[in-house]
Amino acid sequence: MNKKLAISAAAIILLSVYLLARSCQSSSVDLKPVKVDPDYVFVQKGEDKLFFERENKNWFINEVKYPADETMVDSFIERVKKLKLTDLISNQPYYERYGLDAKNEMIIILKKDDKVLRKVSVGSASQVSRHTFIRIDDKPEVYQTDETFSPESDMNAEAYRDRDICKIKKEDIVSLSISYNGKNFTFNRLPRDAASGLKDDVWQSAELEGAELDKNKMSTLISSVASLRGSKFDLSEAKPARESIAKIFVKSDNSELALSVIPYNMKKEGGSEYLVISSGSKYRFIIDEWKVQKLFITDISAYKAPVKDES
Repeated sequence: MNKKLAISAAAIILLSVYLLARSCQSSSVDLKPVKVDPDYVFVQKGEDKLFFERENKNWFINEVKYPADETMVDSFIERVKKLKLTDLISNQPYYERYGLDAKNEMIIILKKDDKVLRKVSVGSASQVSRHTFIRIDDKPEVYQTDETFSPESDMNAEAYRDRDICKIKKEDIVSLSISYNGKNFTFNRLPRDAASGLKDDVWQSAELEGAELDKNKMSTLISSVASLRGSKFDLSEAKPARESIAKIFVKSDNSELALSVIPYNMKKEGGSEYLVISSGSKYRFIIDEWKVQKLFITDISAYKAPVKDES
């Protein structure tokens, strides 16, 4: 009898050790990050699909090839490349309970030269923790990750579109011309080179007979131009109903940009909207009034540098 008890006890101990080892193994899940940069990203949930394709270092969206916001696309890719698994939940194909069945899963695929770098199936969020159920590369195991993915945000093609209006960086702008309310003003930055000996930006205006302009005010003005970004796009191809009220010309040493600002929705609650047509884009931008009204200049004397005290 004692011998049978000893055998049973030994079996229980061995089983306990085995289960403990499995438990430790499942709670420490290693997924190596993807080190190769993809040139194609595919996302799908049900019948809805979205993809990004890289051409000449730029990302484009779907078949229509909308220019994409590089930062947003790269951020999404990094989340997938550096995905961390926190726990193994199941190694059985009971996918429906985790939102990983064909009807509910969101599929993300990264490719390089048509080779799959990573495939992730994203299921539902856990009800008891801030985790999401996922599968990797069509393998049966269901894992948890602390990364979150949402079809509403991650598959919104419109949200990924590039809304930058001015494609010239602030530090590269050498000339700015603004026509508004019947007045024309031109701002020119003096060259920063060995001949001039200038290290800081010095701006002048012909309308002030070459007088030096206030550095802080000019920095704010140039920043306002360089950071122009639409809130959305005008999808209509019809001729604008109104004439432009302002024209803005921006120059660098090797490029030029012309912008026309046209009243769009002047009765919007919370502030008016303007339509901006750019020579650098075939798409038309809608921009909030507060972003563009800083460029509606009527008095250039406000930009004149304060007189230095010689005493």
